[in-house]
Amino acid sequence: MKKLPFILLSILVFSAYLLAQPVCPTITITAPSGLITRDYPITFTALVEPTQQALTYRWTISSGKIIEGQGTDAIEVLIDKYGSNTTATVEIDGLQKGCTNIASENAQHTWCPTPELIDILPAPIIVKYRHRFETIVQKLGDDPTSRLVIVLYFDSARRQAVARRAILSYLRLPVGGRITFLEDTARGGDEFAKFWVVPSGALDPTP
Repeated sequence: MKKLPFILLSILVFSAYLLAQPVCPTITITAPSGLITRDYPITFTALVEPTQQALTYRWTISSGKIIEGQGTDAIEVLIDKYGSNTTATVEIDGLQKGCTNIASENAQHTWCPTPELIDILPAPIIVKYRHRFETIVQKLGDDPTSRLVIVLYFDSARRQAVARRAILSYLRLPVGGRITFLEDTARGGDEFAKFWVVPSGALDPTP
């Protein structure tokens, strides 16, 4: 019987200890997976359960760029062109002292290459566009495996042929495999040429 007060005291002390411990929430991050394309962001979302108020979120990512949502529970990220995965880490302020406030998640994704529209030149294709052709050539040189696809929107085969010769003379690039011409009819009377850089593995743009 002498042990009973000691046992009761131990129970009270242990209960007080448990009550003094913070009730820590669980932090999880949802991340996308699958195919991704140029200029389309992916989203990471942090979930705190049980939900708590007045929280501040600080995000960092292993690659890419946060374009929206810093400070909130969800961010949008533009990933690097050749990245195979992106890890997002969130640090949360506002949780009880002693609780873990950091979580990370890795987004597994596969880059889906897509054509990039570089320029649109109205007819006639003349020498005043020389500096714009230099930009096109530079962009093509950034990725040695890419191709240049030029879509000609002209009203006749003769005018398309004239535009093709002018473009090749200003580009001064070997055609072999890196330059493809596609042809379509001018719409609304306006004649022009569209210049697309097509990375390896991407389909040609549809005229």
